[in-house]
Amino acid sequence: MLNNIRSKLYQLRKKRWPKTLILCYHRVCDLKADPANITVSKENFLKQIIWLNKNYNIISLDELSDCLVSSHAIKDKSIVITFDDGYLNYIETMELLNHYGIPATFFICLPESKNNFFYWDILSDLLIEEQLINNKKLSFIKMLCEYEGVDIQIESELSHKQFEETKRWNINLDFYPSERCRLYKILSLKAEYESGYSKNNFLKILDSYSCFSNNNFFNSNINFDLGICSIGAHTLNHFCLSKLSLREQEKEILDNKLILEKKMNKTIDYFSYPFGSHEHYNQDSINIVKNNFKLGLANFEGKVHKESNLYELPRYLIRNWNLMSFQNKIMSYFED
Repeated sequence: MLNNIRSKLYQLRKKRWPKTLILCYHRVCDLKADPANITVSKENFLKQIIWLNKNYNIISLDELSDCLVSSHAIKDKSIVITFDDGYLNYIETMELLNHYGIPATFFICLPESKNNFFYWDILSDLLIEEQLINNKKLSFIKMLCEYEGVDIQIESELSHKQFEETKRWNINLDFYPSERCRLYKILSLKAEYESGYSKNNFLKILDSYSCFSNNNFFNSNINFDLGICSIGAHTLNHFCLSKLSLREQEKEILDNKLILEKKMNKTIDYFSYPFGSHEHYNQDSINIVKNNFKLGLANFEGKVHKESNLYELPRYLIRNWNLMSFQNKIMSYFED
């Protein structure tokens, strides 16, 4: 009886604790298509950050870390902004954030692949972004399907209407305006849970299709100024950590940290798990992060408070919402 009363009192006190939201963006740009559903347009992003800056207490990950480690009170309705992956357009995004005095942390992959790019963007280039797929791409897509044992006949050419619907489609929708979309989802799910270190794995085959160059944040000769922004680690290749051995995970996480520290000439204190749901990492991943970083950030929803697990902090994934939808989402996150 006494334990029940204590538990209820604890839950009541916990509800009154100051809460922080960590927002997870991926990239800010205007694309022909975004089937991975991770891109926010420049217009929507600008409106989002201006509104956040006026209505909430935007703090850096350093400030949040200091509060969590020292148990100091976090100002209520604080927000931390983060970005995952490492796109070249982060330079422009940093300039915008610095202009408004808004701190953010950018978690960077440094892919060892030939393309220096991510499978979801390669698949988008192959399947989604063109109304007419040329013979070279069709041959490569056929080879991918044969390798995976997928029996789908995609359209080599789409009507104007079908093409527009295909460009608007994203992987979170449960309908397919074209067979290209269906195949995109099948191959994306395969790539997401691929180990990445096995011989002749799907990711290596996909990487043999060369369509990008110099698209990683650190593969540019452009000078950039971090300003009040900061850099975090996000593994070398964005592989699903739970599919890797302990030794492979150490390579992915620690080599990424060391390379970033050399490039930045400073310690990298924060890490975000690729994909970030519970099934994408395991206890080995957590232990490596715990021994080498101040904080580890995941990708499941939840508010951060003084008793949050420092190595599995929740984040809210931000989509390409217009301002009204974004406002409603942020307000509902704090109210839940």
